[in-house]
Order: sequence, then C-alpha cells, then structure tokens
Amino acid sequence: MTRIVTHNDFDGIVSGALVSYFLNIDTFYFTGPRSVNNTRFPISSSDVVCDLPYPLECGMWFDHHPGNFEELNLRGIDPEKIEGAFAHLKSCARVILNYFEKMSDKIPSHFKNTVDYADIIDAFDYKSIDEWRKETPAKIIDGALKSGNFAVRNSDFMKNVVLSVRDHGLDFTSEMPDVVEKWEKYCSREESMMKMISNDSYFLVEDKEHELLIIDLTKHNRKPEIIKNLAYIIFTEIKGVLEIKNIFSRGVKTNNLSVSISLNLNKDSANYDTGLIMRTLNIGDGHKGAAAGVVNCSSKQEMLSEKKNVLQNIFKLWREQNGAGV
Repeated sequence: MTRIVTHNDFDGIVSGALVSYFLNIDTFYFTGPRSVNNTRFPISSSDVVCDLPYPLECGMWFDHHPGNFEELNLRGIDPEKIEGAFAHLKSCARVILNYFEKMSDKIPSHFKNTVDYADIIDAFDYKSIDEWRKETPAKIIDGALKSGNFAVRNSDFMKNVVLSVRDHGLDFTSEMPDVVEKWEKYCSREESMMKMISNDSYFLVEDKEHELLIIDLTKHNRKPEIIKNLAYIIFTEIKGVLEIKNIFSRGVKTNNLSVSISLNLNKDSANYDTGLIMRTLNIGDGHKGAAAGVVNCSSKQEMLSEKKNVLQNIFKLWREQNGAGV
C-alpha cells in the first residue's frame, strides 16, 4: 500500500493517522464521499480508503457507515472478500483501532484518547450543548479543519495535522501555529453564521410544536458556510435542526441538494435516529444523532419540487419515530 485516501473531516484525519502508523504510509489524499461516488479521481489497489464509500477498487477499506455497507450488497460485492474492516461504530477511527490492536503489541498511548474524541465528534455524541461548546484540543482541531482556508485535496496543512496527531496526539497538534490560526478564523465566523441561521430558518406548517428547525440556504448564489448546530444556541427549545442547501461545483451553484440533520443534545431524543431517516429515504447515511444526504435534480423546477418533497418526507419520518402522526 502506498497511499491513504481518507475523509476530509476529524474522523478522517484520525483514521489517516492510525493507518499511517500501522502501515507506515506517509502519502495522503483528502476528499469527501461525493467525490468517491462520482469517481472524480483514480483509486487503485495500492490505496487504503478510510471513512468513505467503497470505490471501484482499493487495497484496503475501513468504514462504519451502514449505508455504504448496504451499497456493497446492491453492487453484488461480498464484504468478506474486502481487505480491511467494517463495523457499525461511532467512528471509522474506532474500526481501525480495533482492527490493528489485535495484531500489534505496540500502540502509542495517545491513540485511545484520540479515538475517544473521534467517536464523540463524528457521532455528535456530546452529553450537552455546554460540553459541545467546551474548547478542547479535539474541538480546536475540528474547528481548524472546518475553517475552509486551504485546498482540501492536496493540503499540506491537513497532511501536517495527520502526522502530528499520529506522532504527538491532540494536545500538541492543537497548539500548532497553523491550527491555532485556523481555529481563530473559524471562531470569528461564528457570529456571521448565527446571523445567517436566524435569517434563513423556519418551521414547516405541519410542525405545530416547532420541533425540527429548517435552515434553508437554497436562496444563496454563493456557497454559504455555517455550522448548523449553532442553531441550538438561538433556538434552545427545538429537538433537531435540518439544513438544506444547493451543492456547489467549482464555485458554481448546481440544482442538486445537500441535506443534513442533527439532534439537540439538551432535549430527549431517544426515539429519533437521523441516520435511519436518510437510509429510509435512500438519500444518504449517518449516525443516530447526525446524518446527511444528497438529492440530485436536473433542473431548478425539479429542485424546488424535490426540496418540498424531501422536507415533508423527512418530517413525516421524524414524527413517526416519536410515535406521532403528521
């Protein structure tokens, strides 16, 4: 194996760090699920793929998303014949650590803490909003990765973060000058994000109790960047937040829609499973507390129609999960 192809989020970074350590690979490619599904770049049998859909081929594959596993069956691929590991766990990093610790008697002491945080961040498994807002080394790194001030695919910054997490852990990495700079830029954007959330939010007519906030960003002709969970600071009583926006390709707005949901940590959400909602509608995947999907549309008219339909269908499933009608 000569290269690690991994997701460009915190779990992907930690996954890359683990695989890099255990397989002694220092070449990386950072990308998102849509790029893999659309085969936008070549992946070969010499690549290890982490936290992403299974490509046309690869040398090893590690993942934890049920939807990606189901896709293998639809494609007629036997998961048992794929090198690597899959398990429905909170993070891909956890899958990787479980896989390699069975065959290695020398694991760096900081790996356990690092993977614990990957579980929390990727599954949005905080115990409260206050815990989510707490400034920890993992939160600083995650915010720096979300700052968007670097090219994702061949980012020296992301490679440096992977190698630092591998060799030194979260505390050291969170104090790297580039990480601190990007974290501060991320923090400075939060006020404008919250303003956009306030201006672009509403509740469906069917949502009489105002349980699921809709953040609709489809009116924007420039790519909007927000952290939807900031809505819980503004709308404290909601049970969940749904963000819907157009997908941008090379800076150009398309008719395709991105949809994501998360649950309010301060509210009782035991009956809800956002990943199941996405899988039921066959538009995406995710965890119980956070999930995302894509709706492809060929025209603006179709996009407007599909946006209405997907919001209503999601809310219908949302209410059904709580034992209520619409």
